[in-house]
Amino acid sequence: PLKKMSLISGLILPRPKKISNWKAPAENQVQNFWIKNLTALHPYLATTFSETLTKPESAPEWLTTNQITLLYKDGQTNDPKNYQPITCLPTY
Repeated sequence: PLKKMSLISGLILPRPKKISNWKAPAENQVQNFWIKNLTALHPYLATTFSETLTKPESAPEWLTTNQITLLYKDGQTNDPKNYQPITCLPTY
């Protein structure tokens, strides 16, 4: 388990450096800037992701919650095929 955790940490901990600072926040309303710079959170996030990979049913709601918005493209507004679904997921 320790070796597995270190592998997950090695893959996840460098990741926050690559995310944009001010993208739309997740449901928790925390901007990526804070996730990147509050490095004390990184081991917790790595542990959460590791547990989620091994036991998907244990995934916390904040990690799996999304919002779907329908964007109007063109044509008649009462025709569902004229809308494009966009899903907003957490960026971390």
